[in-house]
Amino acid sequence: MQVIGIPSGSEVKHSAYIDHIRSGACRRQQEAALAVLALSAQPLTRHEIAELAGMALSGACGRVAELLDLDYVEVAGTVKPAGVRSPRSTLQLTDKGRTEAARILEELAA
Repeated sequence: MQVIGIPSGSEVKHSAYIDHIRSGACRRQQEAALAVLALSAQPLTRHEIAELAGMALSGACGRVAELLDLDYVEVAGTVKPAGVRSPRSTLQLTDKGRTEAARILEELAA
């Protein structure tokens, strides 16, 4: 008997991503990244965002990519931490991102 309909790895990943969006987890992670950037006095790397927001680096990278697409975040420059081979991009909020972050922080304070 031949098995039919086994999803490929990319199909499984896509399905998990859709579930992540539907559950609201993506939005919460985006909001956490925006809040961390809003509360920081300087641009942050993806590693720093992940650490400060309490999420995995892979999650932070995905949410930052989405925030870049939404024009909430922009690349501010690069840094090369000691012991790291390649430079890391630093990120900061755009005007649009600051407005959204202010809304999020206001909701959290209420």
